[in-house]
Amino acid sequence: MAVFGYRRVSTAEHTADNQRLEIERAGYTVEYWYADTVSGKARAAQRKQFSVLLGKLRARDMLVVSKLDRLGCDAPDVLATIKSLAELSVEVVVLQLGKLDLTSPASKLMLAVLEVLAAVAEMERDLNRGAHLSRTCAC
Repeated sequence: MAVFGYRRVSTAEHTADNQRLEIERAGYTVEYWYADTVSGKARAAQRKQFSVLLGKLRARDMLVVSKLDRLGCDAPDVLATIKSLAELSVEVVVLQLGKLDLTSPASKLMLAVLEVLAAVAEMERDLNRGAHLSRTCAC
């Protein structure tokens, strides 16, 4: 089993060092570190180093991140990332959630909640688009 750490910051003016320290202080000995400097709006698959990392993970490896948003740009993207990692039998640890393994059986409820939140967010986006269109429409 190998332990991977992933860090992301939005701009070159920021540093991902604090995320590395947070993971190390939580007691994880990371063998392989990956970091991206990319907007949080970028989907997980569009993040260069994250894509490289995904290609290196094997069954029973562990991926540690400091916050849930490191796994994607929005709830559907995070959920898709977690599901793909679960299919690989990769343990996912998000420190922000109390070192919760998101691929464990106890986390199925959390994944279901994420799916509901993603659906609500999508509905709100659609409603907001419709409201915006109805205000600007010259009907």
